[in-house]
Amino acid sequence: MLPPSCWAVYDRLDGDTSIGQIADTLELSEPEIFAVVRQLQQRDLIEEPTIAYAAYKQQEGSEDQNTEGEETSSLADASRDGVSSRNGTASAAEETTDDDTDVIHLPTLWDWLEETTDNVKSYKNTQAFILMEASEALESIGVGNMDELEDLEQCSNPDVVEALENAIENNVNEHIPDQCYR
Repeated sequence: MLPPSCWAVYDRLDGDTSIGQIADTLELSEPEIFAVVRQLQQRDLIEEPTIAYAAYKQQEGSEDQNTEGEETSSLADASRDGVSSRNGTASAAEETTDDDTDVIHLPTLWDWLEETTDNVKSYKNTQAFILMEASEALESIGVGNMDELEDLEQCSNPDVVEALENAIENNVNEHIPDQCYR
């Protein structure tokens, strides 16, 4: 049992039509299409190939070099369909703190993020974008899915801390507050 919007999207999936085109046709908002895709994925009705963030950035960079007449891949289409981060990133000098052994307390970080967003859907979308950006760093410490992330209460790995700081900055336009560090 799924909502009609899920079945409407599922019915239109043909491998050639992008999710963005389907969302436009059905007049679904970004949070609605995100929820639909998530529900379909949870029931194993659709699956999306996974890719590390570094590989995504490398592929995105090579697609920027494509000429106007060339067709781009579905990954680029997906990023144009609302699954992208802002391109502006802060310099490493702006992101460093006085103490190189910062420890992020993840439950406090997620609580703060939830408080700064307008609603639950916005929080979930923002959290997903942050985790996508930090996925390579998280994978380097053995965190490959949400269950493993939920088991991780705090993180002191400098690469992960930096990745989370950059992802927060890119998606929320704010620095992680001191209360999230232990």
